[in-house]
Amino acid sequence: MARKELILIFSCFVTILAITSYFAHLDPDWHHDGILFKPAVDVAAGLSLFKETFTQYGALTTYLQAGAVAIFGEQLIVLRLQAAVFLSLSGVLLYLIVSRAASTVIALISIGIWLLMSPYMISVFLPWSSIYALFFCLLATWLVILDATLSTRYKLRFLLPTLSGFFFSAAFWARQPYGVVFPVVLFYLTIFGTLKIQAWRTVLRSGLAMSFGFLTGILLMLWWLWSEDAIEHWWLQSILSAQTFADSRNTNSSLFSHIISSLFPGPGKILAANGSWIWVILPILNLMILVSLILLAALGKSLSDKQKILLILALLGVGTWHQYYPVLSIAHTFFGATPMFATVIIAAFFLVPKRALDYQRSLLVFVFVAALFGRDVVYRINTGTEIYPKFHIEFPTLEGMAFSNKFVTRSIRYSGSETEYFSNLERFGQFLRKLDSLEDNITLLTITEDAFLPTVFRSQNAHPITVWWHWIHKSYPNHQTRVKEFIATNRPLIEVKKDRWGWEPASWADPKSPQRVSLGFSDYVLLFESDYSDSGISQILAPPEFFSEYKARLGQFQ
Repeated sequence: MARKELILIFSCFVTILAITSYFAHLDPDWHHDGILFKPAVDVAAGLSLFKETFTQYGALTTYLQAGAVAIFGEQLIVLRLQAAVFLSLSGVLLYLIVSRAASTVIALISIGIWLLMSPYMISVFLPWSSIYALFFCLLATWLVILDATLSTRYKLRFLLPTLSGFFFSAAFWARQPYGVVFPVVLFYLTIFGTLKIQAWRTVLRSGLAMSFGFLTGILLMLWWLWSEDAIEHWWLQSILSAQTFADSRNTNSSLFSHIISSLFPGPGKILAANGSWIWVILPILNLMILVSLILLAALGKSLSDKQKILLILALLGVGTWHQYYPVLSIAHTFFGATPMFATVIIAAFFLVPKRALDYQRSLLVFVFVAALFGRDVVYRINTGTEIYPKFHIEFPTLEGMAFSNKFVTRSIRYSGSETEYFSNLERFGQFLRKLDSLEDNITLLTITEDAFLPTVFRSQNAHPITVWWHWIHKSYPNHQTRVKEFIATNRPLIEVKKDRWGWEPASWADPKSPQRVSLGFSDYVLLFESDYSDSGISQILAPPEFFSEYKARLGQFQ
């Protein structure tokens, strides 16, 4: 690789990192950040994943995040910046793939559009498992492309597909649904063999090597989970509970119609998407490109190496498309459509007559891209440039982060003014630090959908499931019994919501509510109240003996 290209790649990495890091340090999401941050802190502290702490996402995501926390400290910004780095690496991989299929200019256009279509300009930056899964998918696909286009005598021909399969397994372990990507991409070998694009001997060798690498990665993680006695819990949390969650999202239609409506979302169906058609246009174009290439080969036309790359990339887009289901959100559609950005732009480049000069071809592609994505890009630029740091709040685990001028209006259902919210949040942070100073082993049990506050105290877990979701509690019939026993034994602080929410028959704030009576904390007393999260006013409850022991030291927070 030439020095000039290395400099260009490094510049792309730094540019993407600078932009994503900016949004990464803004605005915690008390719910989603919490359910990512909590298991990372727990595992970094030595707890067994799945067996002793819950993750909604893949094991590898939590292990990577726990490693970052162990090295850099228990701050949310650590997870955010790690995710920004992986996003930037994904941008580099997109550049490598597109530049090999088209040109340097087209590659720059592709990653530029991909970056400008990012959800983080219009929504909160989150260290999603999708970020890690996407990186491993793109890395694996890059190795597939090298295997498919390099000379058969190339000395790494067996190593490349083996590593590719291994990284596809890493994508699966980063986010379980990404397991469908491997067989979809692997299908390129069937196409290559059947249409005589490659010799069957070559196809079978690559297929066996990829399968070996994939199974090796799967079995290594299963072995690790077995050694941790956590396989059963992994199955309950990552497989069965994930299916239960998907089913809970669909109450008004058949499974088939729900899947179809998710995969082909019309405008207004995707939260924060500004009524855009682009998320249904991209998969349709991706499918058309894939079918066109297959038909071209079936008609006896020899596919060039660049067309092979486009075919493999289109298959990757089909595989990642599943991200649209079961929750239509701007983040899910963005990651699901990421390979499609490149596929569509490369295809546009191919359609420009080759007799045109390079700059003319690039200009025509740019005009096409501007027409296709312009409305969405302008919307994101306008929205993103309006978001800037405004409040710096002293709050445990939020060191290095800031609250934006848009936080209250776009993230929190708060009835008062912005100034009032941050004043109360500052006081809440002071209260939490005061609590943390009382003793080393303060335990806070949350009976809410937010998992953030227990992380502040590195709390003991009453149960592996650390959030109060009935759909996942169904996988653990002993859940409430264990929580009741934990409360009776440890008498922890407990976070509840003041108002009735979700499926609850009565307010947890009522000492006589059936929930509090059945779990054995009807004698608990209000310690602190704060409207800090999007899911309603929270109350921190404490047992009477807590007040007896710490009354003098609680001071103004009584």
